[in-house]
Amino acid sequence: METVFQNLTQYQTAGLIVMMVVLPLLLNTLYIWYLANQSKQWPKVSGTIQTINIAASELKMHLEYNYKVQGETYKNKRIFFTNSKYYKKARAKEFEEKYKEGQQVSVFYNPNKHSMAVLEPGRSNGVISAIVLLALLFSLGYIAFFNEALFITIINQLFQMFN
Repeated sequence: METVFQNLTQYQTAGLIVMMVVLPLLLNTLYIWYLANQSKQWPKVSGTIQTINIAASELKMHLEYNYKVQGETYKNKRIFFTNSKYYKKARAKEFEEKYKEGQQVSVFYNPNKHSMAVLEPGRSNGVISAIVLLALLFSLGYIAFFNEALFITIINQLFQMFN
């Protein structure tokens, strides 16, 4: 019994794999961008930075804050919506200078899910770049799957540009 996949060319197979890998990443990144934009409209409460420290590599930072909504205390670690849990040295330094243990901060929380909050609403560093890159990769996978000749032409043009 012959499967559908046996009839695919190597370009179609590669295109299908790329689309299957990239699509969930793209959808997740779009959701992060959506939440970053929505957070600008979220209610604000006062919170307190509980802990802040930067790992020796200065790429991973741990910041935790508490806040109360309707009498219930919540803990969160999110400064703003991003795809990464790691920060470049400059960004980690920025946060280290900006936030101190015991500091009172404004916390913007999701009115529909109080445990979701940010300290910097609307900020989404790197998310737009990730969306563009993932959309480009998905498009190439789509073209490889549905129009192999066009995909080969695009790849040849790219190789000519960079040679």
